[in-house]
Amino acid sequence: MNDELMNDVVQIRTMVRADIPAVARIESTVSPEPWSVALFEGEFDVDPATRHWLVAETGDPHGAGPVIGFAGMMLVEASGEGHVMNVAIDSGARRRGIGRRLCRALFDHAAAEGFDALTLEVRASNQPAIELYRHLGFAPVGVRPGYYSNADRTREDGLIMWLHDNVERRRRDARAAPQFQNCGDQECRDQESRP
Repeated sequence: MNDELMNDVVQIRTMVRADIPAVARIESTVSPEPWSVALFEGEFDVDPATRHWLVAETGDPHGAGPVIGFAGMMLVEASGEGHVMNVAIDSGARRRGIGRRLCRALFDHAAAEGFDALTLEVRASNQPAIELYRHLGFAPVGVRPGYYSNADRTREDGLIMWLHDNVERRRRDARAAPQFQNCGDQECRDQESRP
């Protein structure tokens, strides 16, 4: 998929029920403790105002291609907080900015709805994800001991991270780089690397 992806446009869109098999396939390949199909289906059975799920798919100007990543958030109106529940990218599509684009789109939706504080847990050993979240403005604030299960039945700590200025982050991002809005990953990287 890597070579093919270089020439494809990556689209971010709202997840629909028909995406669940592809999302569950990705989840099963990246997580030692994957969400089940039933768990993903259950996300469509709750109040839609409390959830926001996105998928990234490849394609060309003539149509959509396969789903290569997804991200989801629970929105808790009573507290004004968003909880990132899951972010995963197909192993053949990593290190191309797709996770960053999914997260930004997810966080922008939360900001547009007035959710200023966002939180998540991430495996303490998942340095690429931790660096992505730091880059997006999250800071570590604590640890949940033994939060995650591993395939070998050991436990791993979850790092708790928070972003407390999501609405302002969205404004800063829009002012700093409006030319990068809705562009393809390779195009964005090319533009970002230019002096």
